[in-house]
Amino acid sequence: MGYLEAHGTGTSLGDPVEVSAVTGAYGKSCISSLKANVGHTEGSAGAAGVIALLSVLLFREVSANAHL
Repeated sequence: MGYLEAHGTGTSLGDPVEVSAVTGAYGKSCISSLKANVGHTEGSAGAAGVIALLSVLLFREVSANAHL
């Protein structure tokens, strides 16, 4: 797997756990999270993640995450 659109909890506990689990299961991948750029999207989180993934597939570029 080359790309993962993660949940991104935005906490110092949750994010490292999520990244550790992903890299443990899939190895090194490009991990991104839309939440870092737009915040909590509540009910539209799934749709926003799909749009982010489609953007990666269309433009072959992962958008930068805020604050990184």
